[in-house]
Amino acid sequence: MCRLPTRDHTQFRRGVSHNFEIFEPPDFIAEATQHIPEHGAQTAGYYGWYWNKARGRHAKAAEATKAQQSVGIEPPTTAESDTPYRKLCRMRWSGARNVAVP
Repeated sequence: MCRLPTRDHTQFRRGVSHNFEIFEPPDFIAEATQHIPEHGAQTAGYYGWYWNKARGRHAKAAEATKAQQSVGIEPPTTAESDTPYRKLCRMRWSGARNVAVP
């Protein structure tokens, strides 16, 4: 059963809503300046994603998920995964002398 709103429903009442206030200019400035903190008062620093504590939590969570994913999976050994070309490149990079180029 679906009920349709009537004219007495709050959505359809006529008149001006009272969710605002009209100020004289000096009163408006006085109300607005009440929200300015005192000189030297601590204001909100970092918050959200960039908060130092949150960054630490994110880093620990990333490490934990990485560790959970790698549990039980052993990295391939160099003998199994390396091609002769990769072995040669690795030897050149390490500074091995007298490397024969195929």
